[in-house]
Amino acid sequence: MLGVITKTDLVRDFTKTHQNKKIVGEHITEHYLWVYSDINLNKVVSKMSENKILCVIVRNKEENPIGIITFQDLFVLVIFMGIQKDIVFPKSFESEQGL
Repeated sequence: MLGVITKTDLVRDFTKTHQNKKIVGEHITEHYLWVYSDINLNKVVSKMSENKILCVIVRNKEENPIGIITFQDLFVLVIFMGIQKDIVFPKSFESEQGL
């Protein structure tokens, strides 16, 4: 093994290579998934799993974006719940390779 490339390495390289050459609008994802803030978390996990995405936009009933929920947010919650209540991991977090 020669080494590991991290997100930090990629960001550092991008800022050196493309400084003042790119704008955010050139890199946005125009199609995204969203959920309402009062949806059951199981449905959010299922939606993320089915679409193979790592985050969804959260909207209120007025259709305004109020936040983002990420796979990391859900994973930390599952770990915390498992430690606190001995809860089994949801099926959406499991695969043949493990969690």
